[in-house]
Amino acid sequence: GAATARRRAARIGAKILTFKPTVVCLQELEIHSVKEMDRALRPGGYRRIAGGGKGREIYLGKGCSQIASGLGRVHTELHDDDKPWVWTAYTYQGTRCLAVSFHNENQGHAVQRQQLAEVLQSSLALANKYKVPWANLFVTGDGNLPTAEDAAEELNWISAGKHAPKRTNYGL
Repeated sequence: GAATARRRAARIGAKILTFKPTVVCLQELEIHSVKEMDRALRPGGYRRIAGGGKGREIYLGKGCSQIASGLGRVHTELHDDDKPWVWTAYTYQGTRCLAVSFHNENQGHAVQRQQLAEVLQSSLALANKYKVPWANLFVTGDGNLPTAEDAAEELNWISAGKHAPKRTNYGL
C-alpha cells in the first residue's frame, strides 16, 4: 500500500540489485516511491527511462543505451478502465532490444485477454518500427488473469511465467 511504499522501495531495490539484471521492469510501483526506487537502484548503475510513469517503470542498466520510449494505453470497454503501459527501445552491447511493462486490473477473462492481445500486438509493431528482432522483445506484466500464460502462448508467445522455475520466477 501507499503508506509503506517508500520504506519498501529501498528493500525491494536492494533485492533487485542482487540479481544484477540488465533491465528492470516494474508493473505496479507505487508512484509516491519512485524517488526512493531511483536511489535504491542507482548503486547498480540503473537509470529510469524517460517517458515512463503511472507506476509502470523501466530501468536500464550498464551497457544499455536508450533509443526511444513511450507510454501507451491499452483500451477496454469495461468501466472506462484503460490502463497505461510503458515501453523502451534500447541497445545492449550493440544489440537492439525492446522492453514493455504493463499491468491491468480488469474483471473478466474476455476483457483481460483482449488487453493482453492488444499489448502484445502493439509491442510487435514497436519492435518493427525500431528494427528490434522479435526474439529481443521482452514483455513483462501482471495481467491478473489465471490463464494469462496460456493466452500468451495461444498468440505464439513464450511465457516465462509458465516455464521459469517458480523460485526464480516469483522471487519478487
